[in-house]
Amino acid sequence: MDCLSLAQTIFADLAAGNLEAVLQRCADDVRFTAVRTEPCAAVPAYGEYVGKDGARQFFQKLGAAVEFGEFRLDGAAAGKDLAMMHGHLRHTVRATGKVFDSDWALAMQFADGLLAHYRFYEDSAALEKAMEA
Repeated sequence: MDCLSLAQTIFADLAAGNLEAVLQRCADDVRFTAVRTEPCAAVPAYGEYVGKDGARQFFQKLGAAVEFGEFRLDGAAAGKDLAMMHGHLRHTVRATGKVFDSDWALAMQFADGLLAHYRFYEDSAALEKAMEA
């Protein structure tokens, strides 16, 4: 399967909430980077997570922080081992009830047919503001 097809499959599995299917397509030492590599007190899900257990931890933190709403894919492109996607999201922050509305971009790097690095970008300032009480 080419990397664009792999990325689209992973995206569909994430949208369906099928994390185990996503993890089956990940390298054992996969890295999930949410916006920045260092942790962030304002947004606990931000940071870098290593390995499949790290990926589980990332998605658990994300799910605890926001109620998922719209997560739209607007476009995708790929090269040999890198797929790029972009779209729009609209979620509700559980702790405050505020809406977080943002464009997003995602880079997925593959090695040997497995996801090696998942790097997600969004409007971090808007999420931090939505998380403020």
